[in-house]
Amino acid sequence: MEWFGSENYYLELQRNLVFGESERNKKLMELAAECGVKIAATGNVHYHVRERHQLQDCLVAIQNCKSLEETTANAARIRVLPPAGAGLEALFRAYPEAVANTLKIAERCTLDLTKDLSLQFPRLCSDRTD
Repeated sequence: MEWFGSENYYLELQRNLVFGESERNKKLMELAAECGVKIAATGNVHYHVRERHQLQDCLVAIQNCKSLEETTANAARIRVLPPAGAGLEALFRAYPEAVANTLKIAERCTLDLTKDLSLQFPRLCSDRTD
């Protein structure tokens, strides 16, 4: 907080729909209040559109030395970039301040990953047209 200033410091809340998440977010809210910092709604995003989950599924299987069938049986398909506005608000209904702060942060960002860094997402076999 000393480096960035309290006006630029946020505590992250996530809604990944996993066990223990509600209690963790409750504790984070208490910590934020105790420390006098703002909260922001974030996600454990791994891909920009739901259809791109195959690449992440493959990486998780490799990481765990398991087959795709073993690792995707209970895979959370919510690791996709949520839509702005209503989608984020619905997911963080209990934390409207976190959503408002996330939108404020987004307004301050000027980086476009698809243009500024010439980033190209890897093509999957199912994306091929040849």
